[in-house]
Amino acid sequence: ALPISWKLLVSVRLAAQCTDERVNVIVKDLFAKYPGVEALAAAEPEDIEAIVRPCGLGKSKARDISKCMRRSEE
Repeated sequence: ALPISWKLLVSVRLAAQCTDERVNVIVKDLFAKYPGVEALAAAEPEDIEAIVRPCGLGKSKARDISKCMRRSEE
């Protein structure tokens, strides 16, 4: 499972120009599909974007989330 610190990081990144209520729905879907750092790191940014798009700025948020997860594996 994704550690709480990583969940918080992802949630904060999604919160830019988005309501807390929407972030809560989006992260539930995101973490259900990608439950761990490894799963998110392996996901293509485009696949993450498909889930986070309703938060706005989907392309940049997906890119940032992907990069964070991939760096954590180094």
